[in-house]
Amino acid sequence: MAPILVAVTAMPPAALPTIKASTVCGNIAGRVQPGGIAAFRGIPYGDTTRFMPPKPASCWHWNDTLDASADGPYCPGMHPPYDAHMSESCLSLNVFTPVAAIHNASALPIFVWIYGGSLVLGSVASYGPIENLVTSGRAMLVAMNYRLGALGFAALPELAAADPRGVSGNLGILDQQLALSWVANNAAAFGGDPSRVTLIGQSSGGTSILAHLAAPASRGLFHAAISLSASPNISLGAADKLRQDDAHWFRHTPCANVTRGTPAVLACLRNATVAELQGALEPQYDFF
Repeated sequence: MAPILVAVTAMPPAALPTIKASTVCGNIAGRVQPGGIAAFRGIPYGDTTRFMPPKPASCWHWNDTLDASADGPYCPGMHPPYDAHMSESCLSLNVFTPVAAIHNASALPIFVWIYGGSLVLGSVASYGPIENLVTSGRAMLVAMNYRLGALGFAALPELAAADPRGVSGNLGILDQQLALSWVANNAAAFGGDPSRVTLIGQSSGGTSILAHLAAPASRGLFHAAISLSASPNISLGAADKLRQDDAHWFRHTPCANVTRGTPAVLACLRNATVAELQGALEPQYDFF
């Protein structure tokens, strides 16, 4: 089912008034949109190395102010274009909150939005003006980018061997967890109450929420959940996932002929292009 959105009049960021918030990493300058919503876009929350768990983003200098007037680059998915708007350094998020909440140090409930797209495509912008969810002025909204397709969910023994946790296949979920940790540490600067976080997601975003409901590492990072049109069957075992990704992804990559079980496999995958890795996914991964 397509999302229901209310149209708003777009204005260039330069024409919108500036508003500032102070996070644990420093000051951020957002823009006041029509309707009294403060928009902070493209805030980095994580740093990535290909096929490794994310780390918290590096802070900027306290004497500097982060310009948060535009969305960050989107994470590369299954489909091109792979252009200047895309980057593997894509872990950023947007915050939308009533202007009054910042000025009055409010403690509003928080929605954290997880977009859908079969876990192979999507971004913070793929559902249009998602900030319409909070135009009533009674809540704050956070929407994050997270890794997609092979870069976010591929599982191989060689990837698990390189991962300090000894597993692979769930980096996109780890990205979402890191974004939730960012919310816990920074929501108060935008007038949000980190003790009242509700996850909301549609399609594979809703399926991600089911994963968070089952994941011990997600406990305490949210307090309610709204899963819209999710897939309830996420019971694929680790061994089956490894076999599936080997047959339906890895064998189509440029690394298929590299000797298995050696460091050369990971080296080859890290040297491959985004297009080679994402293009190796079989069409069955994308039901759109």
